[in-house]
Amino acid sequence: MKQALILIAFLMSTSVFSQPSDAQIRQDINNPGVLSIELSKRGGSKVWSSSYSQYFWERGVIVYRNAKIAEYPNAKVEIGGLARYNIVGGKFSYNRFLVTWNRYIGIPTPSDKEILAMASTNLEQFVGNFNFNKIVTEVSNIRMADERKDEWHTPNSFSINLACSYGKVVSYTEVAQMDAIYRVRFYRDAITSPWKARFLSTNKQETETGRQTYNADEIRVMPTLGSRVEDQKAQAYVDGLPSVQIPQFQSDVEVFTYVHDILLNGTPEQFQAMMMELMAPNYFLEGSTVKLNQRGADLINHNMDRAYKGKSTYANQYCKDAAVKHRQKNMIQLLNKSKQCFTRIAVGQFGGRFERGVRVDQEYKITALDVRLLTRQVDLDYMNSFPEEEMCPGN
Repeated sequence: MKQALILIAFLMSTSVFSQPSDAQIRQDINNPGVLSIELSKRGGSKVWSSSYSQYFWERGVIVYRNAKIAEYPNAKVEIGGLARYNIVGGKFSYNRFLVTWNRYIGIPTPSDKEILAMASTNLEQFVGNFNFNKIVTEVSNIRMADERKDEWHTPNSFSINLACSYGKVVSYTEVAQMDAIYRVRFYRDAITSPWKARFLSTNKQETETGRQTYNADEIRVMPTLGSRVEDQKAQAYVDGLPSVQIPQFQSDVEVFTYVHDILLNGTPEQFQAMMMELMAPNYFLEGSTVKLNQRGADLINHNMDRAYKGKSTYANQYCKDAAVKHRQKNMIQLLNKSKQCFTRIAVGQFGGRFERGVRVDQEYKITALDVRLLTRQVDLDYMNSFPEEEMCPGN
């Protein structure tokens, strides 16, 4: 038993002393272009590799090489990795150097002002899509984090920690004030190129500094960063549509006549402008007069495509003085020239105020619109076989 213990101790001692020396490792991984080598202070260890089904001996190493960047001749590449050795019969032979990471040092980072400006100009990228649609305050005090950790991944990409503050919805009834840290990575195409507008940002930490409670209805209608941007985009789109003069309608018939005239003589853009002004509130997102819900978007797009963009248009198929298929309060069905199909328009009154218990100053709005046109060629040929004055005598 004593002899066995002595043998084990001897073998262990042999294994330790037969491990590659610092000098041997430096010699094995050194090659032209290497400026310096740092070995891990913890020494090496025996590691099992499932890929090769065998043990290797590995030691952590950092290698410094000249980055060979003409604009920054003193820049270096810092390469982290492992010096790997085979273990055969208690002896070690150099296998290879495994690179696990690298970064550049000696490249000047843009000014703090430039970095903060790049982050501030695209808040959705900076805080991420999820937070962008949860934040209900301004993103304030965008600044360099206390631990900025500048890191150059390539000569054309670096990361840095930025900090900011904001309030975000955290439940159906609560808004929390947050101090946050983001890891932001910026890119450019070449050293002489400007930094790209798009960057990558990851939320590393959020620290809550306060919390306010609201009721669920208040939370639901709070504008977020995302909804405000969408409002601006929608408003800009509406502002870009042609101007249409919407009369102060005194009756449902006046609305029917106006809509019919736009369908006959207007453009797709004028139709959109009219619909944005005249559609009932339930076709818009809650609290908005410019952002449509899906039903609102479908109402405009489907009817616009039918009226103006098919092989036959509303102007081709309807008379100026269209015949009426059916009429009731707030609804009309207008027949096409051949009386083979009809378009339905429905309206209602909305808004206004109460005066001695009576609602006054309401406005007419479109509650339904269904433009119908003939699409079969045989039906179009039949309709077009008649003279215009015969099909539309009232005109």
